[in-house]
Formats: sequence, structure tokens, C-alpha cells
Amino acid sequence: MSYTEKHHAFISACFYKILKEKNLAGWKDAFLYATRRYGEQRGGRMAQRAIRDGKPLTIGTYCSYGEWNYTPEATSENFPQSIDDEFKGDDMIRTYHACPWNAQYMDMNLKDGAVLYCQDLDMSIARGFSPEVSYDVQQTMHEHGTCIHVLGNLANDKPAPKKPENIRDFKFHCAHIYKVFSDVMISIYKSEGIIIAADVIKAFKDEYGEELADQLTEFRDMNFDYLDR
Repeated sequence: MSYTEKHHAFISACFYKILKEKNLAGWKDAFLYATRRYGEQRGGRMAQRAIRDGKPLTIGTYCSYGEWNYTPEATSENFPQSIDDEFKGDDMIRTYHACPWNAQYMDMNLKDGAVLYCQDLDMSIARGFSPEVSYDVQQTMHEHGTCIHVLGNLANDKPAPKKPENIRDFKFHCAHIYKVFSDVMISIYKSEGIIIAADVIKAFKDEYGEELADQLTEFRDMNFDYLDR
């Protein structure tokens, strides 16, 4: 078995579930802070690659330098086909009718966690790429049936196709989100944060097996703020 979008969603959903059950002080803020930190690191890496290539940090470049594509598993479930794009003036309106993250959170009965995660993640990635990029999540499907994202001025800044060498597999992305959420919880909650991170690994192992659970820690010494290639 290989990592997919749903493995990725499972990790953040587990952190949300455990934090909610423990009802620690400020737990929602801790979860949102971890989500933002994770997104900003992803966007920051995208910006560094773009700068290295001599590209401006605009919305078109942002779309060109994303680090992931849908996996075959997600494609087989028609998730990529559930996206509609239309332009209103210079802005592109992207509507998501379904996505693997929503499916995983809902399977775990964590609608409230899905709202908190999805309302902020993509804006955090864009902010990490450049605060001047206009990216707005207007609504999420967990509350309204569809997610609506607005990419400002994309009509005047057409993106190039993503470069294969910039794409990272979901083993990398799963390890990244686990490390960020673990580090944030340990920083805030100290020994209780260590327990939370261990509980997430245990839940992941119970769901997906020991081999994939062990691989989540392979990037534990990596500084995800910066490029590894």
C-alpha cells in the first residue's frame, strides 16, 4: 500500500480527534496554528523553487509550483473530475464538489474538524508563498455542500504546467504534516503533546499497518521550511 490523500487527511483528523477528546486549553487554536504552520511551510518551499527559477511570486506562478498531484487512487474515485473552474472578471472561481480530505474527515465523523482545517489550509499555503497573492476560501463543502476558492487575477497570469521534479509523493507530505503537528503540540503542551503525537502514530498503525506508520518518522530530522532538493 502506498500513501494517498486520505492517509494525509487521516493524520490531521486524528490530531483533531485526540485534541477534542482531551479538551486541553486552547486546543482549537493549537490545531489551527498547526494547520497554518504546515501550509505556510509548503508555500514557502514553493516560493523558494520559484525564486531559484527566476519566476515572480504571482498567482500564476503559485499554481505552477504546487508540490502534489492527485494520486491514482483519488483519480479512480473521480475526485479530480469533481472540480469546476470559471472566470468572473479577472478572478478564477474554483468549485470543489468532493475531495479526499472531506471524505476522510466525514468518515471519521469530524465535520467540525474538517471545517477548521479546510477553511484555512489553502490560504495558508498561498500566504507562505507570498502575502501578495490573492487567494480566498469563501466556503467549505462541510457547511455548504461545495468548497469555493477564489484565485484573484488569474485571468491575467496564466500558470504553466507543474514541473514533475517539484512534485513530492504523499509519503513526503504525510511525514511533513505529522512532524509539524507533532512539533506544535509538543511545543504547546509539553509531555502531553508527546503523548498526543504517539497516540496519532498508534491510530495510524491500527488503521494502515506498522510499515506505513514507521515511515512517517523517516523525515523527523528534516527542516521542512527549506528545500531538500
